[in-house]
Amino acid sequence: MEKNIKVLVKFYGHLAKGGGELLEELEVPPGTNVKEVVDRFSRKHCASITGSSGTSDQKDIEQTHIVMLNGLSMEKDKEFTSTVRDGDRITIFFPICGG
Repeated sequence: MEKNIKVLVKFYGHLAKGGGELLEELEVPPGTNVKEVVDRFSRKHCASITGSSGTSDQKDIEQTHIVMLNGLSMEKDKEFTSTVRDGDRITIFFPICGG
């Protein structure tokens, strides 16, 4: 059995419970893709990210936020199927509007 790998997830943006950043290291099995990591992070922090109680329908964070893997945009991998490796960093930004 292969040992789990560690992935650092950083979330920047408006949070219902104050502050502007969540940072967490997740352990996931080898072969896990970006979508699976983001979904796991989102389920755990749903109330903080969406302002909901966590019991209502959860938004797909990758549909409503900007997601990067090791500082690179996931624009070319819109399905977030890239496999994560030990030490990878996933960064999630709440979209910002303005002018």
